[in-house]
Amino acid sequence: MTLIPVVQPSSSARSTYGARSMPEDIVVGASPFVLQNTNDFGVRVFIIGGDLTDVEFQSQPWDPSVWYSCGTVRTLVLNSGDSIRVTYGAGAPTMAWSAF
Repeated sequence: MTLIPVVQPSSSARSTYGARSMPEDIVVGASPFVLQNTNDFGVRVFIIGGDLTDVEFQSQPWDPSVWYSCGTVRTLVLNSGDSIRVTYGAGAPTMAWSAF
């Protein structure tokens, strides 16, 4: 499994928006798509549309080998090191993220 890192905004973007940044697009890869928050701050991930079949969550402080199913939830909060795995059918979702 390949981990696709969240693109880290520049420090100027972080300071411009303060604790909340404008959503930035995520390039969604093939299903199942795995995304890890490699930033040193938390992010919100938004999943819009698509033919979702499952969204799973993994937290580094817990057991990193265990994935927890969230059904087809559309917004998640990822702390630094956390990951999500998005499984979809024929239509890929649109995804975006923002710092908080």
